[in-house]
Amino acid sequence: MKCFKIFSAALFLFACIEATANRQILKTHEVIVKKGESYHGVFFPEGSHLNIVDQTKAVASAVLSQDFKMGHHLIKAGTNLIIWDSGMLAEITTKEGQRINNLVFAEGEARIRFNQEAKPEEINLNRPKEVEGLVYAESYQIKIHANGKISSGTLARDQEKEGLKLRAKTEVHFFESGKLKQLRLAEASQFGKFLLVGDANIANPGETEFWENGNLKAGVLAKNVEIQGIICGPGPISFFESGKLKSFVVGADRVVSLDPYPGQAPAERAVKPGDTLNMNEAGKFIGWGGKR
Repeated sequence: MKCFKIFSAALFLFACIEATANRQILKTHEVIVKKGESYHGVFFPEGSHLNIVDQTKAVASAVLSQDFKMGHHLIKAGTNLIIWDSGMLAEITTKEGQRINNLVFAEGEARIRFNQEAKPEEINLNRPKEVEGLVYAESYQIKIHANGKISSGTLARDQEKEGLKLRAKTEVHFFESGKLKQLRLAEASQFGKFLLVGDANIANPGETEFWENGNLKAGVLAKNVEIQGIICGPGPISFFESGKLKSFVVGADRVVSLDPYPGQAPAERAVKPGDTLNMNEAGKFIGWGGKR
């Protein structure tokens, strides 16, 4: 079986190499735009350098001779840009003073990719940059929602947002509304009545999550706290969008009435600190997980 797997992997690798070798390389030629000329339906500034695909006559890339508006964005003179087959803006490397979505970029600070509708969807930074109150790391992608707001990005250093202490080199995620969605804490942070800590397990990249209405969705409690009349102990905790408890670590001895399946009679169980319990949105206990 092991030999078969190695043989199959070798065949797959050979097929990939062969496909790459046989891939057609598009031939292009360079033109310098003359006054009044249009290429692929676009009137580029006179003197701009274009690379034209021989076969389709589409513009593959360009260097602008002067500031030029493409896809609702004013692109700076001297910009190297890549163009989709449709003729829409696909990618630029920023020039000094380039403005995209109310963000201003310096010379060579970033490479920005656009979707087929010429809306920015990804920013690749060449050095750390502050965007909407957070400093993002170079060599990582900042992803952008369709409405232009930040979707996610990797932090350059430990920093704070809305009282939460965020960890460097981890991703922070946002809803389209701009509200926090998911993050990893650098150290204990107070969120309302909850003292939250980071999960020691690095396999859990976003141990603190929120609903779009601002309620906590999931986190890790640092110490005992009473929530909805229940003592919840240190450890993972989660909530429904309504704010009602969903799962938690037991913080004090108690007896609970479990009703795990519809139609079954409730069963009483004594639980101790460290046990985990699950609840439905109606406030009934529906599962016991034993020690965490």
